[in-house]
Amino acid sequence: MHLTILLNLNIMKRLILISALLLICFNAFTQQEQAKAESAFKNATFISFNTNIKPEQLIGSIIYYKEGKKDEFDYFPILKASQIEKIEPIYNNEILFSTMVNKSTVTSAKYLAIINVNVATNYMLEVIVEDVLDYRAPSFAADSEVQSQALFYARVLKNQGYIVEYVDHVNLCTLTSKVYAEQKIEGQGSYFVDASNKTYGSNDEFSSKRLISLHSVPLTPFVDVFKVSKLTDKLSTSAKSMLNERLSNEALAEKAALETKEPSYEIVDKFKLVPKKDLLNLR
Repeated sequence: MHLTILLNLNIMKRLILISALLLICFNAFTQQEQAKAESAFKNATFISFNTNIKPEQLIGSIIYYKEGKKDEFDYFPILKASQIEKIEPIYNNEILFSTMVNKSTVTSAKYLAIINVNVATNYMLEVIVEDVLDYRAPSFAADSEVQSQALFYARVLKNQGYIVEYVDHVNLCTLTSKVYAEQKIEGQGSYFVDASNKTYGSNDEFSSKRLISLHSVPLTPFVDVFKVSKLTDKLSTSAKSMLNERLSNEALAEKAALETKEPSYEIVDKFKLVPKKDLLNLR
């Protein structure tokens, strides 16, 4: 009986070590996977972990904030019911990132900010980032009604000293994680061995958080060039052509800049919905 227990224990240890060795190989892809995950958020303007908001509540909205306070914005939807009902979720269900990371990786990757506090220097973290879905609103560049709606409210807000943007794309990801502490292999549990042969173990359950990224079009630069004083005002053909040219040039410049600079998205969780009627009283 003692021999059976000993054999079973040796088999279990061998299986644990094999799993750990596989994880070492798996960890070699950490930098590549981190770059892949980061690229998914590179074009985002804001990232939020707020659990009180749904991504569909932000799509097609105006967001506005004061200079230097980009991490605290207010928002309100500008689309009509007939426009909103045409927006359907696009399901992606793709794993962007699935590996073990250490404190330095968590610190350097802004989209992992929500789990920063949970990782000490002698801990490892198993992280899975899944791209769940996208919402895409009518395009500001192509939709005449959206142009009128967005520029009308942007003018009101710019006159009050706000920076204004239109949210045309919202993405939802899930961030699932589990913390591993440095320890010896003892009995059952999940284990990981790093490249320096340090062993980490965990008996914790996975925890999951939502990660919402907002992609927006800046409106403030266009308010004085393309004047819209009423919601029913429409841009002329020549004005539309000029607007599209400027948007195209800005998009090309942004794309070129993103290839040479770090992602510039803002981590934000302080924002509130403001009724449109309150904004009209600002004029």
